Amino acid sequence: MKKQERIGYIDFLKAIALTCIVIAHTDPPAFLHMIRNFDVPLMVILSSILTKQSYINHGELNASFYLSRLKRLLIPTWIFLSIYFLFEYLLKGEAHSFSYYILSFCLTRYGVGYVWIILIYIYSMLLIPFFCKYNNSGKTGIIIVIVYLIYEVLCFYKVNTYSRFLETTAFYLIPYGLLTYLGFLYTGLERNKKASIIFISFLIFFLSAFYFYKTSGGSFQNVQIAKYPPRFYYLSYGIFCSYSLLSLCERKEFSIYKNKIILFISMHSLWIYLWHVFFLMLCKHFKIFEQWYARTIVIYSLSIVTVFLINKVFERIEKIFKIHIPYYLR
Repeated sequence: MKKQERIGYIDFLKAIALTCIVIAHTDPPAFLHMIRNFDVPLMVILSSILTKQSYINHGELNASFYLSRLKRLLIPTWIFLSIYFLFEYLLKGEAHSFSYYILSFCLTRYGVGYVWIILIYIYSMLLIPFFCKYNNSGKTGIIIVIVYLIYEVLCFYKVNTYSRFLETTAFYLIPYGLLTYLGFLYTGLERNKKASIIFISFLIFFLSAFYFYKTSGGSFQNVQIAKYPPRFYYLSYGIFCSYSLLSLCERKEFSIYKNKIILFISMHSLWIYLWHVFFLMLCKHFKIFEQWYARTIVIYSLSIVTVFLINKVFERIEKIFKIHIPYYLR
């Protein structure tokens, strides 16, 4: 199994996407909330690019490939949720319902809410080997588009309205599977094909924006309205921004790509994301840092510093006791 090399522009874009996600949770102004809506699609596409490379470096599909990815995603999330709920109980003095905890640990948005993206990463990880095996036929893309169009029709008729299970499975897997496929394709696409995807996604976004503008009585609608479940309007905007940023950033090696803070954020993006949920909860509970920009700076900074200090403690423990602490705990 080969060691996976870091890709500068991927690290940079992961830091950008994570920053946008943190901003989204601090109640920014409406225009900024709209602009940053490419963050989750970008994260999924970047994750797909990296998972594909990891799968290729792994050499073969076996249980160890899935196990290593699952440990990296599930163990940190479950550890964090345990810490989060303990502190929340100590602060508020009351517990949630049993179903709330189960839904949280099952990574749905019906529990604590913020960890549903981990489930998307798991779906993406499951799809990559399938794409690697069957994409050579040339039919995979056509099948994915057809399945997605059927999904859009089902969304239009609100088939999943009363089914949390359906929303959390098929209505996650299909739209984010499309993003996973686009991430899977990215590194092997010629520049003109990338440009075509950028143009088509922008066109779909523009037409969707016009449709929602007309049906809402003449007011521009945030793509957020098409996020749960993800539909054309939200996804096309995310694809347009993600592919545009990727195409721009990969062309030249900028010095910021090697910045130590950018690299740290990218390497520890999952833990930083999780800790930002904890500090967000504290800010809301104590009603401090009401301005969105102050809250963003404080929460983001504390999350990064917390992860940094935890890593330093682990390094010290490893040195003193001559033990190895798994990478997914860092």
